[in-house]
Amino acid sequence: MANEIHTSTTTQEEKPASSVSEKSPIDFKGVSALSQSSYEPEPWYVSLGWTLLDWLISLGLFFLGLILDIFKALWNVIRGFFVGIVKGAVGIGRYFRNQYRMLVEGDGFVKGSFFIWGLGNFSGKQYVQGGIFLGAELLIIAYFAFGGVTSITNLIFIGEASAGQELPNLTSVGYLISGIVAVVMIAALVYLWNVELHSAYDNYVIRHNFYFLQARQDALLVAKNYSNFPAIYTSKKAVAKDGSSYTKIKFFNHWKIRKIMREVYGFSKLSSRYISYLPFKRLLNRSASAFSSRFVGFFYGIGDRMYAHYAKLRDKIKAGKFSSLFGDFLLWQPFKHVERYGQSVVVGEAEASINKFRHTYDKYNDYLAYVRDTNSLLDVLSQPQVLEDAIFARDSFSKKNGLSPLDSSDPKLKIDPKTAASRVIAAFECSYNDAVSAAGFYLRARKDQAKTGVEPKAKIMAIRDALLKQRDAFIDKNNTRLLRGVHGVENALRSFKTYYPDFQQGKASFVSVLVQKEGCSSTQAEAVYSDYALAIRLSKDDETQSAALLNQMADRYHPLAVTFETYPFHGRPIIFKKNIKRYADEKFAVTVLSLPTIAALITVIIPLIFSIIIAFTNWNYPRTSYGNFDWDFESWLKVTDLGGGENYTGTFMYILGWTIVWAFFATFTNYLFGIILALLINKKGIRLKKMWRTIFVITVAIPQFITLLAMRKILGDGGPISTWFYEKGWVSSLGTFWLNDQAHHGLSAKITLIVVNMWIGIPYTMLSTSGILMNIPEDLYESARIDGASPWTQFWKITMPYILFVTGPSLLTSFIGNINNFNVIYFLTGGGPASDGSIVLANNAQYTDLLITWLYKMTVTASKPTYGVGSCLGILIFVICAFFSLIIYSRLGSTKNEEEFQ
Repeated sequence: MANEIHTSTTTQEEKPASSVSEKSPIDFKGVSALSQSSYEPEPWYVSLGWTLLDWLISLGLFFLGLILDIFKALWNVIRGFFVGIVKGAVGIGRYFRNQYRMLVEGDGFVKGSFFIWGLGNFSGKQYVQGGIFLGAELLIIAYFAFGGVTSITNLIFIGEASAGQELPNLTSVGYLISGIVAVVMIAALVYLWNVELHSAYDNYVIRHNFYFLQARQDALLVAKNYSNFPAIYTSKKAVAKDGSSYTKIKFFNHWKIRKIMREVYGFSKLSSRYISYLPFKRLLNRSASAFSSRFVGFFYGIGDRMYAHYAKLRDKIKAGKFSSLFGDFLLWQPFKHVERYGQSVVVGEAEASINKFRHTYDKYNDYLAYVRDTNSLLDVLSQPQVLEDAIFARDSFSKKNGLSPLDSSDPKLKIDPKTAASRVIAAFECSYNDAVSAAGFYLRARKDQAKTGVEPKAKIMAIRDALLKQRDAFIDKNNTRLLRGVHGVENALRSFKTYYPDFQQGKASFVSVLVQKEGCSSTQAEAVYSDYALAIRLSKDDETQSAALLNQMADRYHPLAVTFETYPFHGRPIIFKKNIKRYADEKFAVTVLSLPTIAALITVIIPLIFSIIIAFTNWNYPRTSYGNFDWDFESWLKVTDLGGGENYTGTFMYILGWTIVWAFFATFTNYLFGIILALLINKKGIRLKKMWRTIFVITVAIPQFITLLAMRKILGDGGPISTWFYEKGWVSSLGTFWLNDQAHHGLSAKITLIVVNMWIGIPYTMLSTSGILMNIPEDLYESARIDGASPWTQFWKITMPYILFVTGPSLLTSFIGNINNFNVIYFLTGGGPASDGSIVLANNAQYTDLLITWLYKMTVTASKPTYGVGSCLGILIFVICAFFSLIIYSRLGSTKNEEEFQ
């Protein structure tokens, strides 16, 4: 005990150095950076073994994930095909449903817009926009009247079958192009018709904004309180499986609900219609719905049970040494079903609809903006002397800024209103538009003074008086009279006994009385007459019941009257000039993107459509008259060998296999050796780095086709290498060496292609990788060296992940580019050597041809072109490239873990 006490009280200087580490309460072994004195790195072969095992597991998981992605992609394609059909049908149904709703909800102008374009715009005083729509309709009608219909029929019956006789060369091509144009015109017709209808409908909604808003609010009211409207559903007691009893509710159809809401509960026509739009079947919880809910719930229950077992297995795997390698496979989560049933869901959708409606249409109510801007301008015009002083720089602000006053008596003095606006703004603290307008009024009055003899100040006051009258008239029309008319409708609905005698006199008399006594508009009075007629018809002339129903209608109408009273209203559609300005302001992105979109449509989309269409024709040589063709599946039958014994399928599979092998080696050899070369050149201690980089950059500077043609001469027949080998007696013939060796299916030519491509491509990877290596933080390597990581481990754990993350997308691009690498194959081997007969290759195909070079041969250089088959191959190449692109892209770290390298 004494020794222990003595040891604990001994100073550090008295202790030996070793005793500090032996008796220290801190375990330095747990901190690698502080345990180097006792840390012994693993032997290199142990580190290499673990690294290789780690790499093999990663590679295996990568290929396993790749296989799973392939099956997932195939499943998504199959599922997407059928889901697309269903969604397409649903989308078409929704489209026509929306068109029908616009037809029944709109006024006569909206209904007329279905046939006469622009009619709805004319009603909203959008004369330019309406004229554009009307002109577009006339042009499209003229196009179809003078050739468009013929283009469609010629497209259906192209080629010889269209006339029953042989036609001139390339007539089918002309028919096809004109037919495509006609189809595009039909698409434009449908699009413009849809835009025009929505424009007309929007104009109508803008002018009746609060009515449509109230209709949506009434629908929300019913969705929240559907139990308060029992007439729209039937109910009965039912017993659940657990023996408990519940009320089973069944709603009527939309037509009956609309009628009940109108006739029983007194909602307006528009509100009743929007209430009927509610998905009443979804108001109830899923447990209350029939087979579909139990069916869906059963499968989601299975999924939840499967996930529970998976979670247990995942926890066990995470405890293992290589759990980090299984990261991509441990993140699976069961599909979260989006709940579509229940009152809260439907109410949420109704509230979202109201918010969207307000966001879309509230900006068109310019009452407050107009009154505010007009009052501001009136304030400026009410002080003509101050306005004059500001324009001629005689005001106090101009003096403070050191501006020299302008000579107002000089008749030749010219002042721009925009120049004077800054001084007017300083004098009145008004907006820029008001300043420009006021300055313009004064300067025009000064200019006209010689003709009219009226002083500018007097003219300004006259303008102010006219603008004041205009403002008062606007307020009277859009607030006073409009509000009086709205309250007049409510009062007329509550005064059945007062206006019933007028109703018996007929519609004209009733409308006239309401217009005079209640200040209603003729449209509002006609709506009240319709309500009276409905109430009397439903009550069978019982005045008490009629009055009760009309009072109920007035109660439903009262929230709308409160809205008009709270928010003055003037709905005004945007005129054409302001619409154009919007495309230079908040919609400028649409303006900029429209130009490349149109260019892509003309130069890419339409030619692509033309190429795809050719695949479904028999435009293949020989034809009776070259250039004429019919609709046919002959090309696809040829490619699948169902139309003859030309071995297109075998040729396609052989060339596809070589294309994939070529793309793999051409991509990854360049990639790996480029990285190795960059590491060597950037390694510390390497001298003459600039010289080495320059040597390899020279290959980039030389055009690729020059290098390939030179290598073709060097390695080809009669070249220096083949001649030297022949003179040595190592080959028996100059014509079967390297590029033309047919004995092994062009194996030497294929190897030569990969090696030459390495010489061309490695410098590109070296240059890009060098920049990445220079940007990797040196701290990472220092920390790794302190932790005892070997250079091999540093490369695989630090260098390679950084390089792969940055170059992943370009690696994918290189792989797809090598699938379509026309230059290397065409300039070096030309696709040769030709088949020796051991493998039958159709349509001029040779051993080193890629799909793209085979396509080129059969459509461009062949003496008997087969355009239909070539188009089929083009489609297949696109599918293959898209397939590999999507799968590999989904597995790139650059897309999945972007935040890790920020």
